Formats: sequence, structure tokens, C-alpha cells
Amino acid sequence: MLRVPTNVLLIVSSSLGYFFLNGLRTFAVLFVRGQYGVNQQVATLLVLVVGIGVLVGVFIGGRAADRFVERRLTTRLTVAAVGFLIGPLALVPGLLLTSLGIALPLFLVAGVAISEPNPPLDAARLDIIASGLWGRAESVRTALRGVFESFAPLTFGLVSSSLSGSSRPGLSVGVNSSHSTASHLEVLALRNTFLVMVVTLVAAGVLVLRARRHYPTDVLTASEYDARSAKSGSAAPGGGEHSHAASPSLASPPSP
Repeated sequence: MLRVPTNVLLIVSSSLGYFFLNGLRTFAVLFVRGQYGVNQQVATLLVLVVGIGVLVGVFIGGRAADRFVERRLTTRLTVAAVGFLIGPLALVPGLLLTSLGIALPLFLVAGVAISEPNPPLDAARLDIIASGLWGRAESVRTALRGVFESFAPLTFGLVSSSLSGSSRPGLSVGVNSSHSTASHLEVLALRNTFLVMVVTLVAAGVLVLRARRHYPTDVLTASEYDARSAKSGSAAPGGGEHSHAASPSLASPPSP
């Protein structure tokens, strides 16, 4: 799995996206309360509204990638990279603003953009792995993504505590079991943490763009492997019956 260049780049980029989303989600309510002076119920509702934008982004990403893939093979990666790079452009000014009315639309755009790459990346990974190895490929991807996600709250909490200059134990900014409002210094620390961690989204976008160089070759390799397996009368590794050769979009792939 890790000898396929595109696969490695897509796994890391996708994991970086999930890393940022999980860290942001962990501290979002606390930040909204302190930044915009709203209560717990309103802050939770606002986060849910942005969550709707995340769902919309998932559907937009999947449909856009499928619609244009017939024209250019690397469309799925292009769509994903655009999402990763547009997300920070909307999120950063939203974090810096203190007006909720102006910041909320920016957060919605950021939510759509950051979640939009996931379906195209998942689809692209199926293109570059022989069908009989899909299960193992997903195991590797899920394991590595889980590691990135699990460390996100810890990393965001440590960075925010460090930036706040708090004398309390590390992670104090993230512990809010009493639903109390964070101090002004802690809110600034959370904001600056988000701004620092946005670099992970930019890195994810750059990795996806880099993967476009290897993607056509890896798609062809996987497709030829499945075609040979079908021609010889044997299934691809693992006994998979569905091959790339049976896919209309890959039987005669568009120009890279």
C-alpha cells in the first residue's frame, strides 16, 4: 500500500484534513462563546449550523469530482486541492473578525471547502489500488487517519495552553466541564492556535497537487493489473470480482 506514491500522498493529505477538523470541532463551542459573547446554547447551535455546511461540502465534492472526471483524469485531485486551499482563505478572516454576523458566512464557506475534498480523495484511492486490495488499502488508511485524529485535541490543547501563557496545567484551555466562558487571553490563544494549525490544510492541498503527477501512472498500473487478472481467469488479489477494467471511466481514461 505504501509503495504506491499517490496512495501515500492522499492518505497523508486526507489525514491532515481530518486532524484539523477534529481539533477545531473540539474547541469550537468554547471559542465561539468567548469570541462572540454568546451563551452555551447559542454557541452550540451556531456550530451545528456550520456542521450543515460541512455536510453540503461532502455532497458538492462528490458530485463535482464525478461530473468532470470524464474530461480530465486528475479532476478528483484538483477538486480536493481546491477545497483544502479555499478553506483557509475563508476561515482565517472569520477567526479574526469579532462580528458574528460577518464571521458566520465565512465559517460556512470554510466548512463547505474543508469537507469537500473527502469524497474525491476516497474515490481517487479506489482508482489507484487493484480491486482485490481495496480492503487492505482501507485498513491502512483508516489506521493512519485514526492516529492523526486522536492526537488532534491533544495537540490543539497543548498549543493553546502554551500560547495563553497559563500557569495552570497543560490543556487547561480545553477543559471546560462547567461550561464557563474562557478568559480573553485564552480565547486569543485558541484563535491563534486555529490560525497556526491552518497550515495543515495548506499542506494537505499542496500534497494533493503533488499527487497529480503520479496519479495517471498509478491508475493505469492498477487498471492493467485488474485487466490481466480478468484475462487470465483469476481474480485480483483477495478474490475481488470488480475490476477497474469494468469501469467506463477507466476503460478508456481521459488524458491526464
